[in-house]
This record gives sequence, C-alpha cells and structure tokens, in this order.
Amino acid sequence: MHKVLQTVVDLFRRRNDDLIAFDEDPYTRSINLERHCFGEFSMANAQANTIMEDQSQVEVASHNALYLGVYDGHGGVEASLYVLNNLFNNLLRFAHENDNAITEATLMNAVADTERGFFDYVLNNIVQIQTIGKVGSCCLAGVLWKGVLYIANLGDSRAVIGSVVDKRVTAVKLTTDHNCNDPVIREELKSMHPGDDTIVMEKNGWRVKGIIMVSRSIGDTYLKRPPFLLPASFPTYEKVPDPFERGVVSAEPEMLTRVIEETDKFLIFASDGLWDLMSNDEAVQIVHKNPRNVSIYLCLVLS
Repeated sequence: MHKVLQTVVDLFRRRNDDLIAFDEDPYTRSINLERHCFGEFSMANAQANTIMEDQSQVEVASHNALYLGVYDGHGGVEASLYVLNNLFNNLLRFAHENDNAITEATLMNAVADTERGFFDYVLNNIVQIQTIGKVGSCCLAGVLWKGVLYIANLGDSRAVIGSVVDKRVTAVKLTTDHNCNDPVIREELKSMHPGDDTIVMEKNGWRVKGIIMVSRSIGDTYLKRPPFLLPASFPTYEKVPDPFERGVVSAEPEMLTRVIEETDKFLIFASDGLWDLMSNDEAVQIVHKNPRNVSIYLCLVLS
C-alpha cells in the first residue's frame, strides 16, 4: 500500500503518531475526532493531482445532524468548490425554514438551489472564464439525522453501507451510478430524448452526445441551459453532433431515505475512481477489517 494511503488507514485506526506530519503535507488534510449524534467521527484525505478538482466535506449541523459530501469535479475546479462552499449552507437554510427539521425534500431543495446558484455564477463569470460553461461536478451528499440517512446523488459517485450480521459483512449499494456505460442509464436517456439518435454515442466508452459519461451533475451548463446550448459554446476540441435546443444532462438528484438499522455499521461515500478499482464487497471488507469502536462510522474516499 502507498505510504500516504497507509497513513490514512492508520488515522482511521487511531494510530495518530504521524498526524502532525500528515497535516503538514500540502496534499493531505485531516479532521481528528469530533462528536456527532451517533458518537465520534474523523476524516483524512490525500490529494493525488497537482490541481485537485474533487472535494469532500463532513459537517456537524447545529441540530446535531451529520452532513457528508463527495464532489467529483471535471473540466475545472469551480463547480466542485462552489458545491463545497454552498450546498451545506443551503441545507441549513432550508432546514431552518422547516422548523430545523431535515427531510428528503430539505436536502433535495438544497441541491436544486445549489445548481441554480452555480448557473448564476457561470453567467456572471463567463466573460472572465470562457471555459466555465463546461465545468461540472458529480455530487453525492448525505445527512444522518435522528437515525435516518438522507442521500442526494448526481453522477457516478457511490454510497455503500456495510451491514454486519453474525460478524459477517454485506455490502448494500444505496445509489445508482449515473454513467452511460450502464445500459439502464442509456435507455433512460433515450426514453427522455425520443428521436435523438445521438443522445448517447460510443466514443471511448458510452457518453451523452459523445462528450460526457455522467448523465446527471451540478454545472455542465453548456449541456443544460440557455444561453449555453449553442455550438460555439462547446470546447473546440470536441466534435459536437447536431445542435440541440434543450438540455441533455440532468440536474435532478436521485433521492434515497434509509432508516438506520442496528446491523448498519459503516457507510462509504466514494467517487468513481475507487469503484473502478474494487467492488462494493471488496471495499466493505477492507473497512470491516479496520473497525472503529463506534455505533456507526463513515468513510469518504476521493479517487
């Protein structure tokens, strides 16, 4: 195992001798033990690229809800950073308007408002950053509150829960990968765009319009909204099929609500790079063999 990854594993296992050195590395960061409604949590991550387009987040809300997010950016850093800086605050605002209660609708509204806000950000910055119309981010966001887990998902990051019965762990996939390489997603796109023979094209894997693999995201305004649906707004290095008049990538999140059961022991939020390398079962086996002494714990992985 790579030294940095070993250090991350050791941090989760409470081997904290290297914590100071870890935090001094400009490409790593961590959160040591903090409290949430189920006990304690910690977080550690390591940056693989000089320019980090991906972000992760763990926050404890004032009403003792635990928020977590993985934002897998593409085309630039602006979208994932915008989600990092705004989605949680939007959630708090909608929760406050709902008598400080969190529901599936609260989280869904927060995601929708974040998408609207980023669209305004693009409009205000398109002159200074001419490529910002093609910047986007997958978004996997979850809230654990009063024994219930709420998840909103756009893109091909994935949430998997580890359920343990009689010391045997089972991987339970909670979300759908919105990736065109899945034939179900291709059929979904075709049904939404009848008569459009180029809605999905095989080009180094299956892609929406031959351009992007994910069918849902934050941002990617040149694939969603006027005035960006013009041929001139597309990157010049990409061959664009026939122009289209309405969006081809969705900003509607897949929503899931799960009441946490006694057998639910840990939750993995990870971007697609992890799931390209290992199965759900392999991932939960790794976490199961390196347990934390809490009722339920969380693992966020950017790859």
